[in-house]
Amino acid sequence: MSTQLTQETCDNIGGYFISDSATTESRSTEPTAVTSPGLSIVAGCYYESFNCSGYEYNGQCYSGSSSQMSCPTCNNIGGVYSNIASRCYYYSNECEHFYAGVQCHTNRWCKQRANILSIPQLLFSVVIINFKGF
Repeated sequence: MSTQLTQETCDNIGGYFISDSATTESRSTEPTAVTSPGLSIVAGCYYESFNCSGYEYNGQCYSGSSSQMSCPTCNNIGGVYSNIASRCYYYSNECEHFYAGVQCHTNRWCKQRANILSIPQLLFSVVIINFKGF
């Protein structure tokens, strides 16, 4: 039993997740192995062994992993980004926003800056133009 595992990790390792503490009289869906009249059950993940068939990262078991997703995309799909491995670990790669290739963006439109010259660049351009006209 673990109180540290997420419900998704619990599902991925074949465990049974209980979201709140209760007694067996008030719950009818516990597996028979953990039910006994009057037994107090602590919220958490009940499992036989941590057998992750996906991707294990920071003690959790994720169903997917990608080195092509950016950190913002990883966050946008509810994943966890590892800066050390430059990799995204996620339960589902469903993007609720806008996909562009493998990236998930929160905004469809990007504002592009106009190609405006700075004052020194502008003055240098004027000097060159005047010099060529001399």
